[in-house]
Amino acid sequence: MTAIDFEALLAEELAKSLGSSEQKSEKENGKEVVAKTANESLEHYLSENNEKTKQNKKAKKMKLSNDYKLKSPIGSTYYIRNYITPTEESDIMEKIMDSRVKNEWVQLKRRKLLCFGEKAKQSKGNEKKKESELAMAKWCELLIDKICNDSEIFDEHHRPNHILINNYEIGEGIMAHKDGPAYYPLVCILSLHSAITILFFQKPPVVRKSEDGHSLIQLKPNPVLQVILEPRSLFIFRDDLYHHYYHMILEADNDVIFDTCVNHNLTFPTFSVGDVLPRKQKRVSITIRHFYYQDTD
Repeated sequence: MTAIDFEALLAEELAKSLGSSEQKSEKENGKEVVAKTANESLEHYLSENNEKTKQNKKAKKMKLSNDYKLKSPIGSTYYIRNYITPTEESDIMEKIMDSRVKNEWVQLKRRKLLCFGEKAKQSKGNEKKKESELAMAKWCELLIDKICNDSEIFDEHHRPNHILINNYEIGEGIMAHKDGPAYYPLVCILSLHSAITILFFQKPPVVRKSEDGHSLIQLKPNPVLQVILEPRSLFIFRDDLYHHYYHMILEADNDVIFDTCVNHNLTFPTFSVGDVLPRKQKRVSITIRHFYYQDTD
């Protein structure tokens, strides 16, 4: 997979390119051509590079998606291990924990969140009403470019315009829910730091946990689908799985591998049914979607 061209890396590459061109001292209308500012040149470089990437990879895009398609009994799901590098993971963490956005995090009962781009307009009382409103950051746009360039999973009319970042401490999760009609029915989830599993159900389950609340005792019914989300992985689900099934992250210190897990033999290390996956540190998820502009109240 291609790496994300973060600003620092692109600026370095651009500087080399500009240095080479300055030696040739191009002229236009008898006057020395003046180099653009670093920001203007970077914008041009990004635009030009993304267009070339689209042209060069167009024939391979759909194959790329199919290569990572999971053998799921329901819906279309894709799982890409190590979609970003450890360095890129650290870069993203630095950006979302930056002091300039520190006060934009919204603390909820089971997690805290941060939102970039379009804000969902949901009914009063819905958690999405509490999302912060930040303009789409440059690193967000680069991540969206990478996903769109790597695959034609999003069409040109539904390019992602909304990024929701969830911070889960050990033991935290999110109740069974559907994302609803405010979004195009295609979700990309990039996971950072800790491995965890996402569960899908036809209806919200009944959960029984240990007295200390840290371990799962019973889940009824069992999930119809389970996917292990490793650090730096990209998980994609869409269509029927989006519309008709609930998804959740258990509030627990560990995850149990069910017989409906579709990628337990694709991870490293691999897992068997009944194994326990401990949550060793907090997990940060970046959910990438296209938000419909109309009010859905």
